[in-house]
Amino acid sequence: MKVVSFRALALAALASLAMATSSSAVTIMQYNQTNVLAEVKVATVSGGTTTIVGRNPTGANSVAVQYGILAGQQVPSTTPQFGFEVFNLTSTDDAVQTAGGRITQTYNGTITYYLGAIAADVIVLRATFTGATLSGDVGGSGASLDVADPPRDVTFFSENQAIAAQIAANPVLAVGIGFSNLINSADPQAGLRITGTGTNATIAGFTANQAGTFSANPAAVVPEPSGIAMAGMAMVAGLGCLGWRRRQSSQA
Repeated sequence: MKVVSFRALALAALASLAMATSSSAVTIMQYNQTNVLAEVKVATVSGGTTTIVGRNPTGANSVAVQYGILAGQQVPSTTPQFGFEVFNLTSTDDAVQTAGGRITQTYNGTITYYLGAIAADVIVLRATFTGATLSGDVGGSGASLDVADPPRDVTFFSENQAIAAQIAANPVLAVGIGFSNLINSADPQAGLRITGTGTNATIAGFTANQAGTFSANPAAVVPEPSGIAMAGMAMVAGLGCLGWRRRQSSQA
């Protein structure tokens, strides 16, 4: 099975992020998913809990990840760093679709990243936020989860001393996560869709690959949310190549 180049993916994401942030921005942590096509289970009613279910041996509600950047430093390929991710997100509004075919839904909650294979290991980063936007084109194979402070409320916590120091010195925070090779759980041909109507409308469950960037800036520098979205889309584009190759292989 082919895997996407993490180095190429990270460089693409960083290049896009740099286009909209100051040169003083710090990439605190960057990761990609290592277990292919983890499932994103989205509640079927507004206000439900969103969890990502992976195939990590630590438990059902986790996704195996590899870290490409930790505390602003590239992780050497000779000493790769692995861990897992746990989502605990709750929708705060109904999913909506614009006239142009863009689907969006807003979430509050936490995303926690651990170093190692058990929950007792070090918390690399825990992001707590309100108003994160999960969005993508209707029927599409990509989506992004983005939040920046300001205008939204974002806080980071880490048990890694170097990361904790960076957070303390750079209080303006941003999160950008890209999903690629997105497949609707109920209908593989449907792509990103809304399920339910009115107050029961929510983004339908899907499987996907993912990669993410967590950055920080000094208080005087405010990252544009659009820049974070660009970084997410760069990661989506890179991971999308993996899905295309997989589909080509399956059709051969």
